Amino acid sequence: MGAKRTSRIARSRALTVILAVLLSVGLLGGCGVRNKGNELASNPEIGVPSTPVSSPAVLPAPDSSQTSPSTPVSSSVISGTTPSATPSQIEPAGPVPSGVSPGSRPEVAPDPGELVELTDLDDSFVIDMRYATEDNFTGQKIYSQARCFLVRGTAEKLIAANREFAQMGYRLKIWDAYRPPSAQRALWEAVPDPNYVANPEKGSIHTRGAAVDVTLVDAEGNELPMPTGFDDFSEKAAIDYDGCTEEQARNRELLAEVMVRHGFDRVKTEWWHFVDSQASSYPMLDIEFEDME
Repeated sequence: MGAKRTSRIARSRALTVILAVLLSVGLLGGCGVRNKGNELASNPEIGVPSTPVSSPAVLPAPDSSQTSPSTPVSSSVISGTTPSATPSQIEPAGPVPSGVSPGSRPEVAPDPGELVELTDLDDSFVIDMRYATEDNFTGQKIYSQARCFLVRGTAEKLIAANREFAQMGYRLKIWDAYRPPSAQRALWEAVPDPNYVANPEKGSIHTRGAAVDVTLVDAEGNELPMPTGFDDFSEKAAIDYDGCTEEQARNRELLAEVMVRHGFDRVKTEWWHFVDSQASSYPMLDIEFEDME
């Protein structure tokens, strides 16, 4: 009996020890979690949010019937283009001519929609509005009048450029400026190629009165040698064409350098075409020459 009683006591003590060990492990584990929790809550370097972060909501696709086209924007050297490249076709085309710094470009506050006749502001330009004659790529007279209109801000930039050319003994000859939408449609019908003529459905910078087609003449009114004539739709008209003579290239770059310095952007495909760097500030216009005062 004594041996049995001793055995029961031993088993009881063993169970007590096991139970104590189990309780000890459980309590230590609980302390460990609590301590870790305190560390997260009190350590600002860990930065655990106090509330759960939900996944971002997925927005439904926009209804295309309710979207409106974005406003076109212009840039420094532009591509795609046309005497009337739309701003949506604009993209960088390489460096501007040497000697032109971005800080030297004027910022003329736009006066939206106010067309002015260039010769009323400065009569030193040579005006040769080709689309008012049959001497253009269509072979037809497109304009009813040979008058040169621009928005005032663009006109002021052009006058400043012409004054700089005058100091060198040159003047600007204007081949085209503001173009009524009806004329843009006529040009598109003749050459429906967006590389050279803007689709009238998308609009034209000429129709904003903020683009010009120009060349240089000397004191006697003779045109300086350039790689091509007006409205040449070949690779020779591109601003980076290198198959021309040194004199032609030099004149082309002189024209570009001064125009860019006074706030105009170039077009890849046409050396004669310049766009006001603020063209997107001006609205599309629909005024016929007959309606001009």
